[in-house]
Amino acid sequence: MIFDPNNLTNLNLGITVADWATRYAARSRARCFLESVVNPERIQPRGKRTRATGVILYEGPSLIDGAPIVVIATFRSRNRKTGARTIQTWIIRADKDPLRVVAEERALSICGRCPLVGKACYVLVHNAPLAVWKKYMRGGYSYGTLPEGLLRMGSYGDPGAVPLEIWTSALEGRDGVGYTHQYLMPHMQAYRGILMASTDTMAQSIVALSMGWRVFAVGHIPPGAVQCLADAKGLTCAQCRICNGNRWRLYQIGSRGIPEVPMFLDSEPRKDKASVWIAPHGAKKAAHPSAAPKIAGKRHLQMVA
Repeated sequence: MIFDPNNLTNLNLGITVADWATRYAARSRARCFLESVVNPERIQPRGKRTRATGVILYEGPSLIDGAPIVVIATFRSRNRKTGARTIQTWIIRADKDPLRVVAEERALSICGRCPLVGKACYVLVHNAPLAVWKKYMRGGYSYGTLPEGLLRMGSYGDPGAVPLEIWTSALEGRDGVGYTHQYLMPHMQAYRGILMASTDTMAQSIVALSMGWRVFAVGHIPPGAVQCLADAKGLTCAQCRICNGNRWRLYQIGSRGIPEVPMFLDSEPRKDKASVWIAPHGAKKAAHPSAAPKIAGKRHLQMVA
């Protein structure tokens, strides 16, 4: 069955996305009210104001199976690889805690057909995803604007579960990085401009490349791919930004060999952009002759990826 996000009648719900969102929002407000009665100590006093640590980007049905999901962007990150100013986004089920979702093998809504679910996933579900979900259930997040910074689409969960317009809106005036295992799904072909196809075998990479995707390969090196610059050069995602799908930028290279503020030059998808490879998580970092593009001298304009 093909899921049509604009018509939920094929899921036997008999309602539109707008009706679904209205009913779910009402139920969420009721849940937050009941929790405030049962656990009043969890609700901040009116006089106490704290700086927002995150916002809701999306509440609605998953584009993969129609189950209720929520996308929450958080602003504070301790992830040294992506960088402290990188905005992390968490794609989680709105009706069940992440641990239960994995235990009951219902992660299809948020992770699709990712082969790492419940096995070798590098995300510790009991840490950030569970904490974000608990705060969401307490009413700790609301809709709002994003601060400046790189947007990481899918710190947990597959960005393909979220409508494309949510990501394009969040990416206005900023760069983003993201990966998807759902690159074979028909509706995902429109995401090639902002996401990388995450592949685990050479055969998968060849198929994704033939479909026009840039590839983020784990454990193998597709033709013409460069090594992840976190391993090759020690750069953070916020400094590198080459995993941005088929969008392209001209970066001004500083004296330390680090791409500085990008000149935003959106263009048609480019087929000559290199893919990226990385050693499996936990494996010993390996060097490769094509590990990274050569960095030119100070203040030289160079095409990255």
